[in-house]
Amino acid sequence: MSDLPPDELRILIVDDDLDDILLIEDYIHEGIDGSRILVDTAMNFQEARHFLNNASYDVLLLDYLLGEKNGLELIKIVRQTDVKTPIIFLTGMGDEEVAVRALKSGASDYLSKGRLSPELLAHSIRNVLELVRKEEERQAAVAALQESEENYRMLVNNLPAVVFKGYTDWSIDFYDNKIEEFTGYQKRILTPGA
Repeated sequence: MSDLPPDELRILIVDDDLDDILLIEDYIHEGIDGSRILVDTAMNFQEARHFLNNASYDVLLLDYLLGEKNGLELIKIVRQTDVKTPIIFLTGMGDEEVAVRALKSGASDYLSKGRLSPELLAHSIRNVLELVRKEEERQAAVAALQESEENYRMLVNNLPAVVFKGYTDWSIDFYDNKIEEFTGYQKRILTPGA
């Protein structure tokens, strides 16, 4: 597994208990080496939204209890705004149903505070950052493939000949824009499945 970013790691801790915030922050600094770690903290739903609206974070550590609203509601709002920040959901309750609901709502991982350690928290942070990195690589590969396909189509459509791909059952999988000019058949007739 790759290491954490060597330069800077921005983390937002959202928890309604100051002692838990301080413990989590200590665990982060104890468990993660080699990065400049910047930690912001919020103790309620509104503070968390303020931070998320004004800064970007590499990881969001989110408690279930946040005063009037809970962490599940914040996850939904974060995901609706299309923020891709990985969320590690923390709770002292140890309730599996809450964990499942958090993961279904868009959390990347779930940890029970009762079992939390510097090593476990660092491992979870590394895992969610690795998932983000792999998703970014996948999206870049898809974009590159789409660009390659567009370039191929443009090249084929500008050739001074008809280009198509067909099969022995006379079905056609691909054809260029000149097919109508050379064959007299309309492209919609040649469309697979038509």
